[in-house]
Amino acid sequence: MNNSTENTRQVHLVGSVPLENAEDVFRTASSILGDRIPRIPDGETGNRLEWIMYQYILMSKMQEFEVVGGKVTRQKLTEEIESFIANSEGGFDMHQRQLQVKENINVGSLKFPRLGYADSAIESYKKFRALKEGGEIHANCRFQVSLPTPLAPINTFFSPKGHSESAVLYKQYKKAMLNELQILTQEIPVEELAIQWDVCIEIIMLENRQDDENVASWHTAIPEELCSLADAVPEPAEVGYHLCYGDMGHKHFFEPLDTRLMTDLANRISEGVTRSIQWIHMPVPRDRDDKKYFQPLSDLKLKDETRLFLGLLHYTDGLEGALKRTAAASASISGFGVATECGLGRRDPESIPHLLELHSQAASQQ
Repeated sequence: MNNSTENTRQVHLVGSVPLENAEDVFRTASSILGDRIPRIPDGETGNRLEWIMYQYILMSKMQEFEVVGGKVTRQKLTEEIESFIANSEGGFDMHQRQLQVKENINVGSLKFPRLGYADSAIESYKKFRALKEGGEIHANCRFQVSLPTPLAPINTFFSPKGHSESAVLYKQYKKAMLNELQILTQEIPVEELAIQWDVCIEIIMLENRQDDENVASWHTAIPEELCSLADAVPEPAEVGYHLCYGDMGHKHFFEPLDTRLMTDLANRISEGVTRSIQWIHMPVPRDRDDKKYFQPLSDLKLKDETRLFLGLLHYTDGLEGALKRTAAASASISGFGVATECGLGRRDPESIPHLLELHSQAASQQ
């Protein structure tokens, strides 16, 4: 475990930042956080702010798929999802808009097109590089690209006909995602690159709040898949994981009881990867400033190069709440950095500078 004795904690931005564009994100974050932030995302601005929802647009336009029941036209579906992305307060019901493979399609021959992650990253990196050369981003900072695990879109958007079809869809989408990774690592210098895998659906499955009989096999398969995703990232690019319980209306899908599941998963990943891991991020609910929540972290066995970031910053109780949670966590583990629970994409853009200042203030406290 990294038990850094640095005078200040590092800061991690999970991904989305609702500013105008990537350049605004880079300038704002760098001016406030300086060298406390080892890597900066482009904010996933525009239609990427709603995490994987823009992948739904891509998939809904593919001729191989249709909405379950065939009651919604392709044009109507596109209008609905684009309206939701533009105004996330809308009432788009994903459960009523699940996709399925058309009857006449051989799912084994299905191929996903370019997913858009590499194109967005390459464009944003040009702005990152220019600002870095101009001295507005500190010299050791890396460009962060956050990617969803392949399971997230497949599990969220599809209603497959049985396990075998689900497995093939996953395999084909994973192939497309790894192609995105290959493209961006060819176009962006890997020594300046940091890849984050966003792990949400897997956490929900492992929590098993619905008592699924397959949970035992998930505890084997999921860590293995997460290790394979890290190992797909070529060194010296950095790699990290955001362990996520969701963020709908600034609330988790359900609250973690403590950090036990995340600790055990992090240990499995750390043991199973063949390359180095630079960070793992875990959320902290706003009402958990008790030592019990953090106690499992005393069993965390990360390698020396891996830093833990705890999402203990909350806009609603500011520095006071952050310091209470920091003190509680420090009873079980040291050397961790600070972050929010999830991305900032669903927040009022005007709140972002203040929230970034909170990151800086919390990082300055010991």
